[in-house]
Amino acid sequence: MLSISTPVRSGIRTFLLGLITIHLLSIAIWAQSTDEGGFLYPVQDQLTLQEYMQRVVDFNESVQGRVLGFQAARSQRKAEMGQFEPAFVASGEYVDRRQPNDDIQQRTSGYAEAAVQAAFNGDPAPPRDLYPYIFEERNWRYSSAIEMTTPLGTRFRLGATGGELFNNVPSTQNSQQEGFVTSLGLTVEQPLLKGMGFAANLASLRLAARQSEIAFQEYRRELMQVVAQAELAYWELYYAQEELTLSQESVALAQTLVDDSTTSFESGRGSRLDVLEAEAGLALRKSRERSSFQRRVEAMNKLAAFFGDVPRYRQVDYTAIDEPVSQPVKTSFNNGIQTAMKMNPDFLRAKIQKEQEKIRMKYAKNQRLPELNLTASYAASGHGNDWDTSYTDVENNDFPTWTVGLVLRLPLWGDVRGRNELRASRLRMMQAERAESNLMTQLRVGRDSSEQRLKTNFMTARSLESVVEFRTNLLETRMESRDVGRMDARSVLEAEQELFVARLEQLQSEVECQRALLELQLISGSLLQVRGIETSLEDLEYQTRSLQQGTKLPSAGLVYTAPEIVRLPAEEPVSFEEDMPRAPWMGIEWQNFGTNSPSTILNNEDTQKRTPRRFDGSHIN
Repeated sequence: MLSISTPVRSGIRTFLLGLITIHLLSIAIWAQSTDEGGFLYPVQDQLTLQEYMQRVVDFNESVQGRVLGFQAARSQRKAEMGQFEPAFVASGEYVDRRQPNDDIQQRTSGYAEAAVQAAFNGDPAPPRDLYPYIFEERNWRYSSAIEMTTPLGTRFRLGATGGELFNNVPSTQNSQQEGFVTSLGLTVEQPLLKGMGFAANLASLRLAARQSEIAFQEYRRELMQVVAQAELAYWELYYAQEELTLSQESVALAQTLVDDSTTSFESGRGSRLDVLEAEAGLALRKSRERSSFQRRVEAMNKLAAFFGDVPRYRQVDYTAIDEPVSQPVKTSFNNGIQTAMKMNPDFLRAKIQKEQEKIRMKYAKNQRLPELNLTASYAASGHGNDWDTSYTDVENNDFPTWTVGLVLRLPLWGDVRGRNELRASRLRMMQAERAESNLMTQLRVGRDSSEQRLKTNFMTARSLESVVEFRTNLLETRMESRDVGRMDARSVLEAEQELFVARLEQLQSEVECQRALLELQLISGSLLQVRGIETSLEDLEYQTRSLQQGTKLPSAGLVYTAPEIVRLPAEEPVSFEEDMPRAPWMGIEWQNFGTNSPSTILNNEDTQKRTPRRFDGSHIN
């Protein structure tokens, strides 16, 4: 068997360590040449969690977009009220008409008889359009009315008609007739089956109202997501900062070992192998330091993006100064589920969507009925030589006209459209119910997983504290042994590496505790409430108005409060639009048509130049 002697093996090992050291040193020198120090930009901005999150709440463009989407849904809801708005209708026309009343033979013989009679009496020849054989008229007709529809489906038309007549129908005084006719009347059409009732006529309004509630829940969900992600980005930046700090401390320790090993080797008390091992450890830690620096830059950019800033443009370096400290949190699974059913935006949105499908199904059921309409009208007419005389007959009601009737309309093929729309609405209703049930299952599973994850990460963080303490003592012991010459550089570097990993794992477990707590609050829907930024429809209305005008009302701004959570809340949610009072018989807030409506207030206020609210760095001195 071929054997390698001990001196040869030692030489090969020394040669390989030398190659590795040279390679890692070249990487570290190149990396260090790109940056000096722990900061990337000249201006440092130290942020507490509350300061940072207030900027996020004020300037996050994703949240602002949801606010505008909510206001768009509210405006659409108000637009649907326009279907009951009275309308003024007016028309005018000129009629020039000639039509025969008899066939050509009777017209010819009648004209001949009239001509003979005129010649016999010595009268002038009759005109070619002799009445009653030919009818001729030239009239001006005018009409105006007010039309409206009620939530019951009733259609009203109150209007007046008038006309200036000229025709060849002989009157008692003239061979031709001239005059003015007027009429004033009311027409009513009431659906008796299809199209009757609130379910048919308020469907679009109710759907728009539910859609505005969905937009409000989407705003709450977006705000929750942004707040949770922004807080997590803050803790990730803190983790990246600590990783960079630990990497720099590790580099400093490795540099000390290199210096000590070099001094010992030059004085004849150490080996060349010890120096190479220390240099390899230094190069490896410098490479790790550069990677940590890159992760810190990425975490800082991610943090700044939440309030619309780019650190490179303004040369600002952000630093997180609050430390993630986990503490035990009391949780209750059943109370948490009850809270989620009342405050979770996804679950509330699913409930509202089910309400929308109920509205659509009721409308589809109504549309399956036959179309039977009751029509009635009353009018008073008048005729005279001028408008005043004609209107006198109307005032005296001497010539009334009544009409009453029924109109029936039946599809010949069994109402294909209505039948299939009803079936589709029932299927969508079943789909909404399944979606709500599935979401309820996800809430229960997610709640249980988040509670267990929170407990596990908390216990892990406490356990790793003892590990960090042990690794710290071990490193100190080996450093002391190294000082007296009883420990080589490799043992010290191994102890330092183990301490580095233990510290990062302990810090990561603290960050994971914060992540699990955020997930738990997202599921329960209480994330905004515990931070004091839960809002209502009225507050959001003012906030939207402020955003549209490019200003910020003090009473409308959300003030973030850093939470100190020892127990998750289980309270009633804010009132939504479906809880607001409405007129009992119509389901409409008719007061919005008045001068005190939010849109009227908005239009009457002094408008300023509308500029987007963006973070401009004015807080930095």
